[in-house]
Amino acid sequence: LLVGHLGKDALAGVGLGSIVFWIPQSGIFAVGIGAIAVVARNVGAGQRERASVTAAMALMMGLAWGVLLALVMALAADPLLRVMGAEPAARSEGVTWMRAASIGFPLTAMLYAGTASLTGAGDTRTPMIIMLLVNLVNAVVAYTLINGPGPFPELKVLGSGLGATSAGISGAALVLLALAVGQSGS
Repeated sequence: LLVGHLGKDALAGVGLGSIVFWIPQSGIFAVGIGAIAVVARNVGAGQRERASVTAAMALMMGLAWGVLLALVMALAADPLLRVMGAEPAARSEGVTWMRAASIGFPLTAMLYAGTASLTGAGDTRTPMIIMLLVNLVNAVVAYTLINGPGPFPELKVLGSGLGATSAGISGAALVLLALAVGQSGS
């Protein structure tokens, strides 16, 4: 929706880049599913300290997976899109988007691990609110940087990738805050 007006190559590049991103993201989804189960078990057993340790481990695993994924996606963007059959112009746009969006992967992975931990602890409202805010940040930043209204630069596809990165950064900050507040008993 946000890049469609930039033309077929931009739309194809971002679309293919998004597909490439979803495949390895299954690793962080697996961490999240495990975190939900183990945190819920520990909370149910009254072992909140163990639940906190599990949440911390999930965050660290998410961060490690996100760093690895960011490096792979940034370095292998062009060959991956080439294998998918992207034409040169679409591949160029996709590489731009993938490299910009991959910057935020480590924090996006922490966001997913953190929201899973909160869910496992029985708090489904906070993750929902965080994800709503994350999507709002993504939409506003991406729209602004894609189109360049007023004093903002018109970055086109790069702006879309930076919007995804800004969403990951803000989401990780919000989930870490929520976990810290929950840990302190507030």
